[in-house]
Amino acid sequence: MSKAAIARINGSKSQGPVTPEGKAKSSQNSLKHGLTSSRVLLPGESQEAFDQLESSLLETLKPATEFENELVREMTSARWRLRRIEEMETALVQREMRKLVEEQGEDADIDEIRMLAYVEVAESRAFRNLTRHQGQLRRAYEKAWKELQVLQANRVQQDFETSVRFAHEPTQESEVVQDEISHGIVNPEFNSTLAHTQSHRVDAVA
Repeated sequence: MSKAAIARINGSKSQGPVTPEGKAKSSQNSLKHGLTSSRVLLPGESQEAFDQLESSLLETLKPATEFENELVREMTSARWRLRRIEEMETALVQREMRKLVEEQGEDADIDEIRMLAYVEVAESRAFRNLTRHQGQLRRAYEKAWKELQVLQANRVQQDFETSVRFAHEPTQESEVVQDEISHGIVNPEFNSTLAHTQSHRVDAVA
């Protein structure tokens, strides 16, 4: 039997990492994949919570075009992953605290354990990776937000210029009236109104 065939058979029997070190490494790989994957939600994460976050941003930012909506979706994705990083940091600290408690016993000072866990996590590769991803996600969020602000400001300016231009453009009806007045031609309705006004003036004088 070839080595490739043997490897396939052994692979089919594998149940994943079994040692704490192996599980931790696998967990780190999964977390990293979750921060860079095109799939925003991971198994077990709340679709309802994600939808609420997106609805909140849509309500606050009020995108008016499909591209503006796309920018809000990018912001939602970045913000969701930033929330995930906060949970990951907590998980790293809790795991390190459990490890220290196992080493020092249940009677160990919990405050000292927590401080030691902070130090261990801060010096870990996993934490450095999370910090790097956190910076990337914050920059992505801010970039999308700035693009959205520029688009909305330009749209408001264009709408304002259009309304001003429209307000100063004479309508066809007003052009006709001005033309009639300039040629001494007055329509019957205008003539009746004028006569009525003059009548009132005569009565007032009398």
